[in-house]
Amino acid sequence: MATSGGVCRIADGKLLSIDTQVINGPAFDVETDEKGVVWIGEWNGLYRLVDGHIQREAGLHVPVGIVTPIVDRLFVSTPKRLQEKKGESWEPIAGPWSTGCPEIAIAGDDMYVASPIGLFRKRGDEIDLLDQDDGMLSQNLHGIAVKTEGGVRVGSRAGVDMVRDGKHIVHWSLSRR
Repeated sequence: MATSGGVCRIADGKLLSIDTQVINGPAFDVETDEKGVVWIGEWNGLYRLVDGHIQREAGLHVPVGIVTPIVDRLFVSTPKRLQEKKGESWEPIAGPWSTGCPEIAIAGDDMYVASPIGLFRKRGDEIDLLDQDDGMLSQNLHGIAVKTEGGVRVGSRAGVDMVRDGKHIVHWSLSRR
């Protein structure tokens, strides 16, 4: 679990710190890939937990807000860019979402990027933006999830939108009391 004090786990009803000798500051995201490797986005870089040991990932020494492992691919969001790991290096993914820490999802041939200015869909070199003009509840998006039948659902303070093939399909508004 990511906390302002680092990475923790719950055991026997107690919150326990994980390896404070290696990680000693705020953690922003903790994700597990399909091979069971735990990736940790920290205030000073990216770490991985393998066989009970935390190792710092080389080449990425900036705050990592979002970690996204997707089927043999690894993406991170830093305050200045979205990056993908290619071999032993990190390559920026060019696009208008370059600031903030957007979340991403891969659905078929599409990469969706949920950002504070809307939902981007990247297919090859083409990038489209969906926002309130396209029927989205809000353009300030906070989360994203891939649907098993294709497309994605994205969350905002206003509710959840469903998008498939780059088109807004439906939304569910949060009820106001």
